[in-house]
Amino acid sequence: MKPKSTPMLLLTQKSRSWAVLAGVVWLSVALGMGACTPHDRPDLPDNGVDKGRSVDGIAQGRSDDGVPQITDKKRETEGGQKDTVEEKLPKEGGSAEDQKLFREVMDRLLQTKEVRDNWPAAFGWRPQSFILPDSAKELNAFAMAYAKDPDSGKFLVRAVITEGYMNKIVDGSDEILAAIMGHELAHLTKGHLANKIKADLLSLNLSRDQEIEADLEGVRIAVAAGYSYRSGVRSAFREWKALGDYSNFEGIRATHPSWTERLSLLDHNQAHIWKAMAAFQNGYFFLHAEQYPAAENCFQQVVDDFPDCAEAYANLGYARLMQYCDSMDEADVRNLKIGQFVAGCFYAQAKDLAPVIRGDRKKWQQAVNTLEIALRRHTNLSLAHANLGLAYLVHPDGKKTAEALKHFADAYKEKGKGLDGLSSAALLVNYGVAEQAAGNNAAASEKFKLARKALPTAKPSPVSSQVALALLYNEATLAASGDRDNQADAFMDFEDYLAMSSPDSAWWKLAGEQYDQLGRALGKKVAPSQELSKRFGNKFLRLVTSVELAPGKLVTLSDSTAKVLTLLGRENMAGIPVYHRSTIKRYNGVHPGMDVLGRDTILAVFLTSSDAPPVHVQPQGIGGAKVELRVGMAVDEFREALKNQPEQEGFMVVDPDLRYVFLPYLGLAYRVQRDRVAEIVLAQVARKAGD
Repeated sequence: MKPKSTPMLLLTQKSRSWAVLAGVVWLSVALGMGACTPHDRPDLPDNGVDKGRSVDGIAQGRSDDGVPQITDKKRETEGGQKDTVEEKLPKEGGSAEDQKLFREVMDRLLQTKEVRDNWPAAFGWRPQSFILPDSAKELNAFAMAYAKDPDSGKFLVRAVITEGYMNKIVDGSDEILAAIMGHELAHLTKGHLANKIKADLLSLNLSRDQEIEADLEGVRIAVAAGYSYRSGVRSAFREWKALGDYSNFEGIRATHPSWTERLSLLDHNQAHIWKAMAAFQNGYFFLHAEQYPAAENCFQQVVDDFPDCAEAYANLGYARLMQYCDSMDEADVRNLKIGQFVAGCFYAQAKDLAPVIRGDRKKWQQAVNTLEIALRRHTNLSLAHANLGLAYLVHPDGKKTAEALKHFADAYKEKGKGLDGLSSAALLVNYGVAEQAAGNNAAASEKFKLARKALPTAKPSPVSSQVALALLYNEATLAASGDRDNQADAFMDFEDYLAMSSPDSAWWKLAGEQYDQLGRALGKKVAPSQELSKRFGNKFLRLVTSVELAPGKLVTLSDSTAKVLTLLGRENMAGIPVYHRSTIKRYNGVHPGMDVLGRDTILAVFLTSSDAPPVHVQPQGIGGAKVELRVGMAVDEFREALKNQPEQEGFMVVDPDLRYVFLPYLGLAYRVQRDRVAEIVLAQVARKAGD
């Protein structure tokens, strides 16, 4: 291998093999580096632009820091010309098929949060990207700063691959191409170029640590764009390794680590990778929006790519268990003779996401098997124990309280490992339900008291949350079996429950029956249950189904996806599949601060930053005042606008940072970060009061 100071790569047999390997996973910033520079191109001297002539019709100058400064001749002579430098792409190489593949892969990579949220302020957006023409004999990929925009003062960058690389290495594989270009973009997002661009334009090399960092971040970018890790990105690394390697000792002295080291580092940083997967992120949203079949597909991809990921198995098991629970109705709850447990189920399915068959015994067994795998991967994972406890509480052959209590006890013992305050409260409610089902009323009462203590720390205003309502129901059933004073308390609790809970709850009718019985026994005036339910219905705001981008310019749920993309000028946008090869795609950045999710029609709208348009809510009926909701609002202000709206939070899932609060009757969800609303989501499916 040539020393680092070698000005250009000599493609001998040995160095050509190294170029095949190393070109894919290091950044050549095209500022005089060795192995991966564009110096082999006579038309791209030094930093990739000819100092003495115009490139792409753009005149070249020099800024004070020595970086080429671009002046648009047309803009100078005509004035007011708005074409930006980064829009003027050079002639592109490669076949039409390769060009299409390259554009789609780069479009998906550049949509990811990993790129957009970490883009250096010193660089103009969007980077140029293209296949280098007349480069069929070259095996190379690189990122480079090619000029400085005089108006913004930002450096203009491009990410480039050669025709030789496209033909010999990529060979039509979008996943290999994603691995290559993800690495090049990682060098930019990690600031490897931004911190050094003014230093020495002709002798810049990247450190081993920077190469390793770019390897890991490049893979994160690729999987965040929806590309498979195990069948695609990682397998590409294995193929490149097979082309050649050098010893770890040589690697220590070299600028770049060996392929053996790189594969090992990827394997040791799997958690850092799977959390970035599009499937993992979308799986969380689907869990919170109660779209469990879609969540199952997402987490199935995660465990396929990362078989040791206990957290993904736990979420996959939960998604399957909830599908089983969705086949249950009031009669099943009555036959099981159990209190109100805490879980997301009994919901309406989005048409594009609905399964052909709802949950059944087979789905229950799949859920249990998956949760047991999670425990084999992580013995003390409280989440898996808690969901197994629930599974045995709703066993197809009737509740199995002994097994349920064992798993709830194990989950509670490990509750500090993986469960936050709200999840702990939900666990204690379900634990208490199991104790009550086993006839251990005193133990059940103790669990409910502990849950109530945990609840205020988990949520400031829990009156309409599922956990609080389950507590109210279960405490009322315990009190109903006590003396007359306790029964009087139970009567009032059931009345409150009927007023605050939804009539579509599987326990609502059971609560009404107990309320009637207690009222007659105590000689109390019994309000009709349907009259009480009107109090519930009167709390509702109007269903939110659209976002107004400008007067008369709306994006509405169930609109044609193609129509919406055309409306936003994004008709050629390549969406990111929610899981590998899915036909449901997320289109990021279709409008400032806005993403959409869709297949044939729009299923959800995500408002992700303060640049996003607002959402307006107003009471049902005529004359209700509108209230504006925006990303970035203080959470207390946001919740005040939505007060009394029933909420459902995800509790039995991993990673509280990704938790959404779902307002099922409003068709709205939101996510909180540092006491501010970080995201607002319009979901397709909303319940109706009284359904």
